Amino acid sequence: MAAADLSRTAFYRHFDDRHTLLLAMLDEVRDHVGDTGTAWKAGAGDPALALREGLGELTAAMREHGRLMQAVAEASAYDPEMRAAHEEMVRLFVAVTADRIDVEVAAGRSRVRSPERVADALVRMNEGLLLEAFGRPPYPDDDVVTATVCEVWITTVYGRGTLDAVDDA
Repeated sequence: MAAADLSRTAFYRHFDDRHTLLLAMLDEVRDHVGDTGTAWKAGAGDPALALREGLGELTAAMREHGRLMQAVAEASAYDPEMRAAHEEMVRLFVAVTADRIDVEVAAGRSRVRSPERVADALVRMNEGLLLEAFGRPPYPDDDVVTATVCEVWITTVYGRGTLDAVDDA
């Protein structure tokens, strides 16, 4: 509050405590992160290239919000309300991912056997990797992080041959 040149009373006029602030900020991050990968989620263009683009957007969003998400992860360990809000956000991303994988399977572009379980694993893997990368400085190169998550996602959803084609594009 001092850095913003505002008083403590200004803070408490809007938030009951830091916990309430963190929950409000989590909503904003969820919306920002949820806006990433729109081309892949919508099925626009080449799906593997759209997925790579979306994962790059997600990496950038996590670079911006990684410290906040680290605070959420730490608070989730002891705060049931924070854990529930965080888990709700994860379930939302899992559902969107599973729906997209279902479409890819139906179109014959993916051979994933259990889209829901694979989506859950991919989303939770992403969160762990991105928190490790951007939860605390020093931060790694965004392109290296994006390449890592792309290799896992594209190989899992579309197969190694598709990853090689995306790398060549």
